Amino acid sequence: MKSNTFSHKEHLRKPAEFKKVYQYGCFKKNHFFLIYYLPNSLNYNRVGISISKKKCVNIVMRNRIKRLIKEVYRLHKHRFGTGFDFIFVVKNRPKHLNYHIFAEIILNQVKCGIQ
Repeated sequence: MKSNTFSHKEHLRKPAEFKKVYQYGCFKKNHFFLIYYLPNSLNYNRVGISISKKKCVNIVMRNRIKRLIKEVYRLHKHRFGTGFDFIFVVKNRPKHLNYHIFAEIILNQVKCGIQ
């Protein structure tokens, strides 16, 4: 049985880690997200989330979006492969914030192929 945890080691935290993924990684985009990804030398994925205050002024909404993205990743991490660094950049906030909308948007991007 696969673990559905999202531990601290799976987070991108340092600005240098973000910069490396932005500089050398590939990306997938749609109307709501840019998903940057870069292979890493680890046997697990790491995830970072970036939401501009300009795109979402309300801190409560920004935190809700972050929680939804983390939850989609946590429950579907087996679809993301292993050994990647991911950064989810929110471009536009969906009007209705619920798990199913976020899951559909993110998983459609992943289904298109991250390699």
